[in-house]
Amino acid sequence: MVEQEILPRLRERFPLSAAPLCLRLTTFGRSESELAQSLDHLQLPPGVVMGYRSSMPIIELKLTGPAEQREAMLALWPEVQKVAGESMIFEGTEGLPAQIARRLQQRQLSLTLSEQFYRWSAGATAFSRQRSAVGQRSHSGAGGDPGAVCALGGGTARKHFAGLALAVSGQESDHLNFALSTPDGTYALRVKFTTNRHSLQVRQEVCAMMALNMLRRWLNGQRWPVNTAGLTSSNLSQRKSTSASGAPPGAR
Repeated sequence: MVEQEILPRLRERFPLSAAPLCLRLTTFGRSESELAQSLDHLQLPPGVVMGYRSSMPIIELKLTGPAEQREAMLALWPEVQKVAGESMIFEGTEGLPAQIARRLQQRQLSLTLSEQFYRWSAGATAFSRQRSAVGQRSHSGAGGDPGAVCALGGGTARKHFAGLALAVSGQESDHLNFALSTPDGTYALRVKFTTNRHSLQVRQEVCAMMALNMLRRWLNGQRWPVNTAGLTSSNLSQRKSTSASGAPPGAR
């Protein structure tokens, strides 16, 4: 009775307008204020708003408006994408772990994870949650030396017969080392935390996202700045150092 009589009458008396349109993308590595300032110049169509949702360590940009402004919003969206630039990690609602899992399946690659920084809070950490979403194997035991982490990444890939290995060291003297072993070489990143104002869980969230972003960039053909071929453990750390203070660090 409800579907056959009541709802049709309500639709007759109160016509429903088309659902609003929402275009969204997610960024990592930039502050909300910086993004807002960079987008402040945009001339928004009537009824269209630019929104921001911050959930450490990511920031979501949302362009929302009535369906009749669809064409104008789609024409404006490339400007939003341009401002986001390389800090954009995905569009829509797919999420980064799902994106990485899809890319791995498309390329028929397996992934082994080796980490120490996240073991302090076991399966409750962001890395545990996100690596389970990626759906690949893992094991722990990365040391703190940059060269050792790179060597571990390559050794882990060979041990588990995996195409890719992602290694994250334990925190040592405010530094963390990341290494991604791939068929075309090993890529490394050394990060320094200059502040402890964020909780351990937040720092784990940031570093988990950084590790996944490092993998995402390689899968998308955005090469990492440091290839460790020919580098020694002593000069590796001097080639790349990224600050993790203030806003969450992004992979550039």
